[in-house]
Amino acid sequence: MKFFRPATLAVLCAVLAFSTSCSLFRRTGRTKADTLLVTGNYLDARLLAELAQYHTKQPVIIFSTDIDETLQMYYIPTSQKEVEPAPTEQFSELITFLNPKRGVFIGGSLVVPQNFVDEARKIAPTLVLDSEDWSNNAKELGHLLRQGRLQREFDDYRKRLHERGLTDN
Repeated sequence: MKFFRPATLAVLCAVLAFSTSCSLFRRTGRTKADTLLVTGNYLDARLLAELAQYHTKQPVIIFSTDIDETLQMYYIPTSQKEVEPAPTEQFSELITFLNPKRGVFIGGSLVVPQNFVDEARKIAPTLVLDSEDWSNNAKELGHLLRQGRLQREFDDYRKRLHERGLTDN
């Protein structure tokens, strides 16, 4: 009996230590994003990216060209923090920090310069949704993110914006 208690206690401690240590290492790396969405600051592209972010809580990177033709990069985290511009030279470092399982470029090289797509491909699996039909892009993104209603919502919001005179620029 005296031997049974310490042995049971030792086995119990070993099981607890093993289960605790395994749970600490279940997430390898610094995976913070399942899918990183990247697009440009255009009406349809931005609408689709923000609708997808709303439903999936995934981060977004927006590229915008200023009046003086300088390219700005904005990182939009999932939280409602104030968004600040980030230097475009830090694009690779940002992707490495976020460590996404995949990157999705919405709009292709017409919306985001091709060199950023090439940089992202070196770091993470990358998909490009570059159909000229934005409803088709919404459908594909909805399938990819398992958000079946994304296309319907995108088409509905897009129709409302166009009825109010807002068009893609």
